[in-house]
Amino acid sequence: MSDTYSHALKDIEIKKLKNRIRKLETALKIVSTHSGKTERRMRQEFDHISDTIPAPLLITDPNGNVIFLNLNTQQMFGYGKEDLYTIKMDELYENPGTRHVFLEKLTQKGEINGFRTNLIKKNGDAFPAILYSRWIEYDGEQAILTVIHDLTQVMELEAQLRQIEKLEAIGTMTSGIAHDFNNILGAISGYSELIKLSFNKKGAHKELTYLDKITQASDRAKNMIMQMMAFCRESEGTKEPFSLNTVAQEVVNLMSKLVSEHIDIRLDLKDPC
Repeated sequence: MSDTYSHALKDIEIKKLKNRIRKLETALKIVSTHSGKTERRMRQEFDHISDTIPAPLLITDPNGNVIFLNLNTQQMFGYGKEDLYTIKMDELYENPGTRHVFLEKLTQKGEINGFRTNLIKKNGDAFPAILYSRWIEYDGEQAILTVIHDLTQVMELEAQLRQIEKLEAIGTMTSGIAHDFNNILGAISGYSELIKLSFNKKGAHKELTYLDKITQASDRAKNMIMQMMAFCRESEGTKEPFSLNTVAQEVVNLMSKLVSEHIDIRLDLKDPC
């Protein structure tokens, strides 16, 4: 389930980023075919468009020098615009050697539709990311256009999904255990009733009191089991009146075993509730 969700999410992101790259490439071609005032105006429009794209975008030369970046790139890495123009791309990788692997794949295929790696911010924090890159022509020179997608939220969602699946598995297991345990409690209650019938004939009042306690405890355990099974099955269960006095008494019995012996808990229950 988590793999299907993850792949579907990544496919959507890939399609979105591919569209963004195509639009930017088109804009770059338009810019490169103009000169003078027209070129400056077109570059200003390109800068404006790239800043409105909700994804970090970089254009670098083959040596890793930054030629162009948008506002989201600055915000992602925590650098000022001028700072990013003075650093090498290797410095943005948690493991600088990963940059060489990236370049090898890009050179072989001409484009990369999803290169997973860990990048690093100015403050030293590393984060998972996926890169979408291709070779382009910028100012008449070969350059690399890269769109970066931060995977932090995606991985958090994947972790939450895995946790939900674990809880579902635990719920299924709990339901099965509860069902078996309910059968055991049924046997305990049944045999208790048979013993009570036997003692009734002999008039053993003390033993009957003990058996009543066993029956009451079994009934309470059954109710708990039914609640667990109803929760695991995500059903509403059966709604019926019950005695709050009984619940209060059970709580007091539990608390009396947990608190210090120097603390005396007194319960005053008058009217049925």
